[in-house]
Amino acid sequence: VATLRSPLMDRQFLTSESRSPTSKRYALGVMRGGQLHLTPISRIFRLKPDFPYLDKAEKAKKSTTMAELDADGAESEEEAQPVTVRLARLGAEQRRSSQMKRRQIEWEDEPWLDLEYCGPDSQSANEQWESLVCQTPDVSVEFNRSFQDYIKLLCPAPEENAGSDVAAPSNVVSLAQLKSLDLVDQVKALLRSAKVMRFNQLCLLLEASSKQASVLKILPTVGWLVQGCWVAKSELVYPEGKPSPLSGVSAEVLRKGRDYVLWKFSQTRFIIRKEVSTVVKLPFDDLKEILEQVAKLRVTQGWEFIGEFDEDFVKRHGEVVARQQQLWDVRYKQLCQELNIVKTEKESQKPAAIDARKGSTKGRLNN
Repeated sequence: VATLRSPLMDRQFLTSESRSPTSKRYALGVMRGGQLHLTPISRIFRLKPDFPYLDKAEKAKKSTTMAELDADGAESEEEAQPVTVRLARLGAEQRRSSQMKRRQIEWEDEPWLDLEYCGPDSQSANEQWESLVCQTPDVSVEFNRSFQDYIKLLCPAPEENAGSDVAAPSNVVSLAQLKSLDLVDQVKALLRSAKVMRFNQLCLLLEASSKQASVLKILPTVGWLVQGCWVAKSELVYPEGKPSPLSGVSAEVLRKGRDYVLWKFSQTRFIIRKEVSTVVKLPFDDLKEILEQVAKLRVTQGWEFIGEFDEDFVKRHGEVVARQQQLWDVRYKQLCQELNIVKTEKESQKPAAIDARKGSTKGRLNN
């Protein structure tokens, strides 16, 4: 299998990747006539060697070897024997391999751009080099800072929470970052990070005890009320255009499945994964991930909603609870059409919802 245009390795592949997201803090400096000329840097890219032809050659070699083994096996094939085939779930290594294949297809589909290489001694390179030197050196700039202050501006001391921000996952927001956002984005960030929160916890983190009315207006637009707690809407957890990293299922399908899980928990504290799976028809790993976000597994009982029923919020804000119930009714009717749910299911859940709010699980589930 030919991997290069000629028998010689006369081509070099370089793959670009973006580097530090904080590259705007850096500048390119040029010394000219005892003067330092600084040019801000907006982006940094690194070109690293890539060897796709070696991967193709290795893959072709393996294919040839397997073909030879199959041919040898066919010659000595005896009478066929019945076998039992079991389909195993995809492991972590297989999922990574599947993701890499999808990325490889995306890379191969990306069109190539023809570029002209200019050497360091070319006219184009000299023009770019000269552009790094200030063309108006005689312009005076007022500078009344001390040497120490100027150094601090060039190299600011790291903030106390800088280390934790770098190490924190992308879905976790620090309190310092939180304070820099407006109230709507603060509520979104907290729900997206915590997935499930009580109203008093939310107000405590927002330091919005005097803004409870504003928070109550925002919450229905970004969250669902489940067992008296607020849960991030599926649109925040699975935004449009971002398929599942586990199976490749579209975000729209994930949102429908998650909304059904949340609706079930709005009716009862315990649900059984198999029963939910027959309705949402999501891959095992995706459904498990959704359940782990809002529930915990109880042996012989099923999955229990992770937040305790917030009786205080339900008593204090009856209008909000009633409005959320109406919204759930509308969403459930939509799910019935989208997921082909049996219409009688909701009626069978109503008595269970009352027991769940009292904390009872008697006669509920059988694994």
